[in-house]
Amino acid sequence: MGTFDQKPQNEKLRIQKLESLEILDTPQSEEFDKYIRLASFISGCPIALISIVDQERQWFKAKCGLDVDETARNISFCTHVVHQGKKLIVSDTKEHDFFKDNPLVKDGVVGFYAGFPIRTREGFIIGTLCIIDSKPKKLSEETLSRISDLAAMVSDAIAVIEINKVLESELSYLSSKLSSISMVNKDNDDLVDNIGSILNSFKRLRYPFHSQVLKELSMEELTTQLNTIYKPIFFLNKSHIKISTQKKPISANWDKVIFTVSNAIDKVSELRDHIEFNLEPMDDGLILSFDKALQKEEVEKLQEELENSKVSKDSIVLRIEEWDAK
Repeated sequence: MGTFDQKPQNEKLRIQKLESLEILDTPQSEEFDKYIRLASFISGCPIALISIVDQERQWFKAKCGLDVDETARNISFCTHVVHQGKKLIVSDTKEHDFFKDNPLVKDGVVGFYAGFPIRTREGFIIGTLCIIDSKPKKLSEETLSRISDLAAMVSDAIAVIEINKVLESELSYLSSKLSSISMVNKDNDDLVDNIGSILNSFKRLRYPFHSQVLKELSMEELTTQLNTIYKPIFFLNKSHIKISTQKKPISANWDKVIFTVSNAIDKVSELRDHIEFNLEPMDDGLILSFDKALQKEEVEKLQEELENSKVSKDSIVLRIEEWDAK
């Protein structure tokens, strides 16, 4: 019947690894979409997919030329790549002894298939980068090699997700240990501040700030993202700054304002690791809280960076309206 229900010997561990990545049923993203666009262009195949093979389904992290988000695993070609542990090329599916009875072949969806493994760092095959045509096709070895290279790049992107998961776990562990040190011995405040600054810098590398998505975020989502990047591991609210806009209300330009303020803070190292964003619906400004007593020199540096900002040159003047030590 063209269906295939066998699983690899390491299936249990493979599924555990797949689930730990938390990639299933996540939104499509440019990070992965670019690879399938290239695969389709290089091969001339109208369909290209990044297929993640789950327990009973294959789900498409990225797709072009196909409307569905998933299919049953037992009729998928990609499950054979997972089972065999290597690439699969079928030039003419209707002439293939096994695949000619596959429902996707009989329905005219798959006439040609080429699938290349996507591997985790440990070697588990979690899916494929595959190209499909409704008609039989013969691709050159050079073309297939380029598609294999793209699959390797996708594996590298998956490895980044793996590494980030490990680093997140380590960050959480270090944070808890550092908190214990702080509570046990108050004389270790300098040590805590220094290590905390390192961890905060790491967080900014882990969660890059992208201005192009600001308009797509709600105020609550934006606050969460900003504080994920900036808010110190240990935060005691000691002082605040109110930044106001002149000539134009902040509500009409808040995406530009927030991005400019975050860039300005990045340039004032004395403040960078001590801030929490309090984004409340305000027409006249926004509040930044700090876990340190603010010095006049630090506030002046921040004001200078704000005045030199691009948003100020667009007639949106950012000014520190007030600041104090709580």
